[in-house]
Amino acid sequence: MKITQAVALCRVSTSKQRIYGNSLDAQEQRILRAAELLEVSLPDEYIWRKDVSSRKGKNLKRKDLWEIFDTCKANRKIKYFIVDEPDRFMRSIEEYFWWKVEFRQIGVRLIFAHKPLVSDGDQNAIFDELIDVYRAESSNHERTKKANEKMQARIDLGYYPGYCHTAYVKSEEKGLHVPKEPEHTLLRTAYLDVVYGRRSMREALVWLNDSNFRLTSGKRLDMTKFRRILQEPYYYGAVKMGSFTVNENGLHEPMVSKEEFEVAERIAKGLKAKFTVKRHNPSFPMNGLLCEQCFIVSQDKSGKFTGYEHNNGKPAATRKYYKRYRCRGCGMPFTLEEMHAEISNYLSGIKLDPNVKTQLKDSLRKAWSSIENDKLTLAARIKRQQQAAENQKLKLIMALAENPELKTELKEAIESKSVEILALKEKLSEANDIEQDFIEFFDFAIDYVNNLKEEWWHLDHEDRLRCEQLLFPQYLRINKNKKVSTPEISYIYRYKPSKKTPVGALNAISGGPSET
Repeated sequence: MKITQAVALCRVSTSKQRIYGNSLDAQEQRILRAAELLEVSLPDEYIWRKDVSSRKGKNLKRKDLWEIFDTCKANRKIKYFIVDEPDRFMRSIEEYFWWKVEFRQIGVRLIFAHKPLVSDGDQNAIFDELIDVYRAESSNHERTKKANEKMQARIDLGYYPGYCHTAYVKSEEKGLHVPKEPEHTLLRTAYLDVVYGRRSMREALVWLNDSNFRLTSGKRLDMTKFRRILQEPYYYGAVKMGSFTVNENGLHEPMVSKEEFEVAERIAKGLKAKFTVKRHNPSFPMNGLLCEQCFIVSQDKSGKFTGYEHNNGKPAATRKYYKRYRCRGCGMPFTLEEMHAEISNYLSGIKLDPNVKTQLKDSLRKAWSSIENDKLTLAARIKRQQQAAENQKLKLIMALAENPELKTELKEAIESKSVEILALKEKLSEANDIEQDFIEFFDFAIDYVNNLKEEWWHLDHEDRLRCEQLLFPQYLRINKNKKVSTPEISYIYRYKPSKKTPVGALNAISGGPSET
């Protein structure tokens, strides 16, 4: 009768391996054979079958090992702890020997199924054990490193390898999340209400829950979760996970802008609003437009328009906002739509003067000449490199004929030199195409000035100011009759003639001279 008993551990890293793999069964068979060789009893209830991580830093708190330890401590008949191989026990040298000593102190010896009959004092066995444990930790380190590199590569591409955040769901493309409606729209509305002060966080949360907004679990949103959402970079399009390098241009559709996120983050943390000089509001591109009444008649330099949001005065839940412009001097108001429409109408009445087109081309060509000189120098240098590469290739071919025993090495060198020559030819072709480059540049410039109305609204604020200074030296302005005008226009433009307006008379639409 077998009196000595043993315990055993069959371990895999994940539940998926335990459910779908056959590793646990294979480990158990080898452990049972080892128990027979040792002539010890191994009851089924003394075999732990677990899916648990054994990587470095986690093993001292492993529940399975503490359960086994307590069982061995309570039953003094247990003398052996059988594991298939060192990496099935754990993948940490320091923790491995800590646990081995702990079991040894209660009279239990650690045995591996692939070498069950090794004696304690065998020096070769001790060395082999050290090597096996070292390999276990090294392989874990290598796997962790590769996993981290793959994770970082996915993040760099803009994918989010983690779980879906609130109001997003997985798409068919792995790592790419898409908005979940209507939750996305509801959450975005509440988010922006907090950012722009239309609702407090508490009011926004109540509104969300009253609008039947629910988490994926079906639960209502609470304040703790709402604060976390307001501080999560994911919602402005960033991909941020643990210690990985952040990618601020994730592929998922952002809910808010980065500037809006920064405001929400401060509010959620209970910080005061960060004071910044708001030099320009992109929602009102014509901020700074001159008021003709103030600037010309009264010579009031404060007579410039500024944009603002007007509301209908109703309670927050039903309040509506309208975008308007107002003169700082006289207070004259315009809606954003009517001011932009008048400016577009004015710009559409301006076209490039055909008499200037030839002069403009000549002027641009002079400026282009410096670029041409640079390209010609580059072309000459590339041509010399190409000639040198072709001479080297010829020498390699001659060497091949004289040294057939070096056929493999020389053929590789010849092929490499051929690739180099081909690349130089492509570079030379690009450098030589000077005239085509100029034509493309000139066509782009002419198309730009010909489509001033369309291009005007695509410029950022600083570029629009520079454009206005060049094309309208005394600036655009608007009067109380909603008519846009300017006293002076760049000589490259002229107004479209009106059939009703004689040459030299004031243009009724623009307020400027016709055919200028």
